Amino acid sequence: HDREALAALDPALRARPGDPALVAARALVLSRAGRAPEAATELRAVLDDRAHAADGPARDDLIAALSDALARSGRDAEAVAVLRAAVAASPRDEALHYALGAALDRAGRRDESVAEMRAVLALSPDHAEALNFIGYTYAEEGVRLDEAEALVRRALRLAPRSGHIIDSLGWVLYRRGDFRRAVEALEEASRISGPDASILDHLGDAYRAADRAADAEASYRRALRSFVDETPAEQLALRAALERKLAELGAPRRPVAREPRAGR
Repeated sequence: HDREALAALDPALRARPGDPALVAARALVLSRAGRAPEAATELRAVLDDRAHAADGPARDDLIAALSDALARSGRDAEAVAVLRAAVAASPRDEALHYALGAALDRAGRRDESVAEMRAVLALSPDHAEALNFIGYTYAEEGVRLDEAEALVRRALRLAPRSGHIIDSLGWVLYRRGDFRRAVEALEEASRISGPDASILDHLGDAYRAADRAADAEASYRRALRSFVDETPAEQLALRAALERKLAELGAPRRPVAREPRAGR
């Protein structure tokens, strides 16, 4: 699929060399195909090329894509630095604040990432993704669960069909010990989003807590076939966690085949 996507983008780029949207799209495909350093090089060239200088949302997309490519290359500090410089130049740009928050989270700097998401909300109080990000982060840490649920439910009112926000609600409910409702929310999130390793991991945990060991095993195994958007480091950590959970269930090891990605 990555090869097909690149083949589809190449003629358009030949017709419109340096087009920010096309360059960002190509970089995303390259990064997720394991060619992140190449993507970063191409993005830097376009960002430095005054003949095709981009501004506003187009430049934001290029900078966010560059940060993502650097993170996927294992260069988290550079990914954060690129976005910090961009935010310093455009302090009221909510898209850049959001991208910086996500980059800080990938770098393991959660307090700083939440601060950036609060900066997004100061600029745009109804930013559903920022609301969801903070609520999910609190749920992950098992803290401020009342506030986490309120934030996620507010995000869900703004984007009621978002599988990832419903996943966050399910995770908050799981952390609160409401395993029945957690399972219901996470099953809905999985139906909406299609195969997604993180959601299926959460669903497996909820099944396990609800004494549904066979369903938990099936969900963990689906998760092992469903890596798509994760960076290599994220994949490695989640794969290890899934294998550990399967071992705890006493499940035998089986070969893992990638599951097709459902459309969103």
